[in-house]
Formats: sequence, structure tokens, C-alpha cells
Amino acid sequence: MNRILILILITCLGWGLYYDPGYLMLAYSDWRIEMPLWLVVAALLLLIIIRTLITSFFNTLSKLIKLPRKWRHNNAKENTELCLLHLAHGHWAQAEKSANKGRSYYAMPITNYLVAAYAAIEQRSFKKAYKYLDLAQQNNFKNNNSFAIDLMRARLHYYNEESTASLAILNILHDKEPKNTAVLKLLNKISQTNPNSNSSV
Repeated sequence: MNRILILILITCLGWGLYYDPGYLMLAYSDWRIEMPLWLVVAALLLLIIIRTLITSFFNTLSKLIKLPRKWRHNNAKENTELCLLHLAHGHWAQAEKSANKGRSYYAMPITNYLVAAYAAIEQRSFKKAYKYLDLAQQNNFKNNNSFAIDLMRARLHYYNEESTASLAILNILHDKEPKNTAVLKLLNKISQTNPNSNSSV
């Protein structure tokens, strides 16, 4: 819209200057400058064009600078989606690999750490699972993912034959969410393998 208005204004000025070129006089103290009006208009148009080109250049440069970051973010997002698909199919090694690829430039690295931890548990790589959960905890800045991290840690303790540690976490989680299916299922497994456990259920 602005360009159309400028074009109309230029056309009107050009039409007027054709019939009456006129001139512009600038005077200050003892000196005076006179110049044709068309030259003033041409200078203003040149300034507008230069300003437009400079603005366009910096806008393009800004987009080019942001492009690699955008590519990395999209690639991280694709790897995160891929790790979830591998997890659903039970491809634990591929899920862990994709989760690690996706966590670096993704806005939700905790998701990737939890997937990697789950995949490591299924592969019985318990040391790696502990490392992933520690990293997830370090990135849990708002503490809004504590329940999921603690539940995964309880799962890790259970499969690493640390039922007492697992039960201690699960009892706390059960107090927070008594009807949580995942918590109840894991508590039930512990009670079956260790009837003397002090379970909340």
C-alpha cells in the first residue's frame, strides 16, 4: 500500500515538474543555494531507494544468520519424533541414538533424556540410564517434570534390582497421585517380587 502511494506521489510530482520545473532556494546568512526542483526530487527518490536497499540487505542477512539455527532446531525436532517412534516399536538402541541427536538443539531436552533413559533401561545399560536421568534433572529448571523424572528413576532402581530405593520413590509419588497407573503397576511388581516390602498400595 505504501509503495502504491509513493508511486502515485512520484507520478504527480513528475507531471507537475513537466509543466513547471521550478526551483528550490536555500538561504542562510550571507550564502544562498539554488537548485532545480527536479534535482531535489531525484535526490529524495535516491535516498528512499538507498534506504530500501539497506533495509532489504539487513533483513536478508538476519534471515541467513538465523537459517542454520532453524535447520538445527528442525533436525532436532525430527530426531525427537523419530526417537519416540523407535520407542513405540521397541527399537531401544535406535531410540536412544535418536534421542541423543535431538536433545542438543531442542527446546524440550528433558523429553529426549527420559526417552534415552527408558531405552537404556530396556537395554540394561543402567549406568547410562542414571546419567540421562541426572541430565534430565539438571535441565528441570521449573521443576514441572519432577514426577516423570522420579518415576523413571524408580523404574531404573527396580530393573537394577534396587527395590528398596525404587519403593521409597514410588511411595512418595503414590501420595502425590494415588491413582497413577504407572506408579500402581510398578508398586504391584515390587510387591509380587518382594512380598515383605512396605508398599503404599
